[in-house]
Amino acid sequence: MSDPALRKISEEEDLRTKELSPLRREYVDGFVYAHTGASLPHNRISSNIAGGCS
Repeated sequence: MSDPALRKISEEEDLRTKELSPLRREYVDGFVYAHTGASLPHNRISSNIAGGCS
């Protein structure tokens, strides 16, 4: 029988496997969630806010 789709892992297991993952991900309360990359417009807006541009 295969592993269930959702299973909790330890922080140690997350850290050990994070380097091997092709995806950016976040560990929250035993579960790992994939992150998508930010869009170009998002990055421009963030840069403008951080840089204080108007």
